[in-house]
Amino acid sequence: AELQDPFSVGATGNTGKIEGNDLRNFLRDKLIRTFVKKAGTSSTGYQIREAISRYDSNKDGSMSKIELRKALNGLGLSVDDDTLGILIELYQGDEIGSAEYSKFVEDIDPTAFNYAFCAGLCASSGTFEKIEKESVVSHLDPVEKIRNMLKAALRVRKKKDGMTSVIKEIQQYGDEEGNLTAESFRAALLRLGLKIDRSDNVKQAYAAFTTPEGVMDVWNFARMAEADFERIPQAGDKKFSPREKKMRGKTAASAKEKNEEKMEEKKVIGASTVVEVKPFG
Repeated sequence: AELQDPFSVGATGNTGKIEGNDLRNFLRDKLIRTFVKKAGTSSTGYQIREAISRYDSNKDGSMSKIELRKALNGLGLSVDDDTLGILIELYQGDEIGSAEYSKFVEDIDPTAFNYAFCAGLCASSGTFEKIEKESVVSHLDPVEKIRNMLKAALRVRKKKDGMTSVIKEIQQYGDEEGNLTAESFRAALLRLGLKIDRSDNVKQAYAAFTTPEGVMDVWNFARMAEADFERIPQAGDKKFSPREKKMRGKTAASAKEKNEEKMEEKKVIGASTVVEVKPFG
């Protein structure tokens, strides 16, 4: 399908070019038809995210002209440089000269993403449609609360999109050592259908899943993201110093060893006979 087909959207003029909203409407109509046919157990939004994000070669959540051309070619759409320039302007993000692929995907399917940190629904400007509003994550929030918020949003997306494994979706975003930067972490969340617009929220979320050394491993993140919800510390909880935590850990390990020794004393004498001494009567 060529985008330079004025009859596809009823455009008029001598140039035969589709521009502005006509171009946007053409793409939306074309891709919705394509992905509605493909969608099976997975949602339409998931199908579109998967098809577009695979061409984000540097895994930063944005698409250069080259990446966008490859993505559209992969979807069966041939575009020229002028049309690419128009698309970049339509979906441009913070980085000049590149398009935010999340904006492009949302234009096709507005339900393709949820905020990782959602403050609820609010009315869309000029319409009665309800849209999500991003909440502000405070630096005072416990990391357990931040992780729980992201886990809750992820569970919603997994159920809606039919995703079975987080690591399967985001393994490609890790570097040679499997680590994620804040930028590739944000892009990995987009792949999972979670978006974070506020840069401060990205920093807080990234810090909540990193090691004490400030490193985020893609495998460890996937494990933590799919784990059970964590207990959030309360104001009345006793706080332990690092030394006290270490001592408590040693004490717990020692108690575990003693318990195992007692269990061994009750065990088998011989090959498989379990002997327990019981009082008479």
